[in-house]
Amino acid sequence: YDGIVLMATNLGANLDEAFARRINFIIDFPFPDEETRLRLWKLLLPDNIEKEADIDLGLFAAAYKIAGGNIRNAVVWAIYDSARNRRPLNREDLLHGVEREYRKMGKVFIGLR
Repeated sequence: YDGIVLMATNLGANLDEAFARRINFIIDFPFPDEETRLRLWKLLLPDNIEKEADIDLGLFAAAYKIAGGNIRNAVVWAIYDSARNRRPLNREDLLHGVEREYRKMGKVFIGLR
């Protein structure tokens, strides 16, 4: 194949050494730190969504070490859940969204206290 191939993985350590040698460029995207996760939570939660005042995104960023895609999925789920129940977005909606992401990753979810 003479074209360009883009590949992505979260399991780079599992790549066969001989296969990895044939890759010309590898770009590493580091896991987001707490500050970056907070920016992602704020960026992905639209301003035009009606939400309750008790949502502390800093707490979510600190408590849940998840990637940007997981944050996005959690926010989307939370927004749909609140819309389905015809009420403003609340902390529990976001917690359920994060819990779903943890289950998909096979991790144990511990809610905020």
